[in-house]
Amino acid sequence: MPAFETDMAIEGNITTTPELKRKGEQVYTRFLLAKNDRNKVDGAWVNGERTSVPCVAYGQEAEMICRTFQSGDLVVAAGRYVMGTRNGKPSNQLMVKLVGPSPRFAAVHIDRERRGAPETGPVVEATTTWATKTPGSGLE
Repeated sequence: MPAFETDMAIEGNITTTPELKRKGEQVYTRFLLAKNDRNKVDGAWVNGERTSVPCVAYGQEAEMICRTFQSGDLVVAAGRYVMGTRNGKPSNQLMVKLVGPSPRFAAVHIDRERRGAPETGPVVEATTTWATKTPGSGLE
């Protein structure tokens, strides 16, 4: 049982190209997001503390991540950050619900999938007499 859970969003670079894995019927991917803050000190850029966040995504989100992103890509990931223990060792990870490219240093183009026309249901015969064309109804 996790000791602590909270919603979180983080921007960082993917450290290795995500690979799709399967456990039974469930597909998933694990990857690491790394963030290295840089600060300007006396006119010079200085690397700050590096933060690494282990991430896991399941299902369609995992498939999309593996198709879209590779090592070095700057992304924004959001989900449920879970801190706890597993087999007596600390286990912290971001359960990714959403991920997308970061527009910070690159132009991002959104390629929307085109949806087909909505399906219409079967043609249903009129069930009331007021909606049918009958002699003298004025609907002739």
